[in-house]
Amino acid sequence: MAVFCFPSLCIAQALVDASSPAASAPPATHITLVKRTSGTYSLNATIPQLGSIDFLFDTGSSHSVIGQSMLQTLIQTTEVPYVRDLRGVLADGSVRILPIHRIAALRLGDNCWIRDVEVAVFPGDTRPILGMSSLVELAPMGLSMDPPLLSVSGCKAGAETVAPPSGGPARGITAR
Repeated sequence: MAVFCFPSLCIAQALVDASSPAASAPPATHITLVKRTSGTYSLNATIPQLGSIDFLFDTGSSHSVIGQSMLQTLIQTTEVPYVRDLRGVLADGSVRILPIHRIAALRLGDNCWIRDVEVAVFPGDTRPILGMSSLVELAPMGLSMDPPLLSVSGCKAGAETVAPPSGGPARGITAR
C-alpha cells in the first residue's frame, strides 16, 4: 500500500492485483482543480437551484460551507432542512456556533454527484468551501498537483430527481 500525505490529508492507495475483487472497483471520476494565485485550489460545483459555483477545495476544513445569503436563496426555491448546530473552531482560533443545513445534491465537475450534503452556514456572503464532510463521500480519492486534479470513485448517479426550480433556469453564482 502506498500512502501520500499532505499537511491535512493522507491518502492510502492500495496496490491491487488485477484478479482480486477490488480490481472491479468503480472507475475514477476526474475533477479539474484550478490553482489560484494565492496558492489555494478551487473547483466548479453546481447546486441545481443556484447554478455553477466556484468552491474552495479545502481538506483542512472539516465541513463544507456556504454563506447565509446563499442559504436564503436556496430556501426560496427548495427545502433546505436545518440539521443541528456545530461548535466550530476557525483557523484563527475563534469559536463560533454555526447552523448545519442539508442541501439535496451537489455536482462536482461534469458528472460527479453528492447527495444530502451537510453544510455549515456562515454569516453573510462567505466563500463556499468544499470540506471533508463532503469529500469523504467520494472516497477513495487521489490528488494530483500537476496537473491539478481530484480523482474520486464515490460519485452517485445523475440528478434525475434534482431539477432547477420551476420558475426558469438555474441562476449562476460565482463566489470570489
